[in-house]
Amino acid sequence: MKLKPCPFCGGTRIKTRRLSEMLGCPISELDFYKHCKDCDACGPLGVRPTSAGALWNDRVSDTNPTDIRMVARPHRNPPSSRSSR
Repeated sequence: MKLKPCPFCGGTRIKTRRLSEMLGCPISELDFYKHCKDCDACGPLGVRPTSAGALWNDRVSDTNPTDIRMVARPHRNPPSSRSSR
């Protein structure tokens, strides 16, 4: 499945991760999620890697993600501080 770029940073280094591996034990059947290696955004949880990918691609907007199931950590260098002077 071709994944859309990250809605937060535009990155394309999107990997599948398992919540149970991060926590060290299974907590739910919703175990898979997508993770942007560029900005640490995490996508919605899915039962399988393919469902997590479909949920990652299913968003309101590519430039303004409003889906509360997706979260991103604050960027170290926000775009406004990277502008040329």
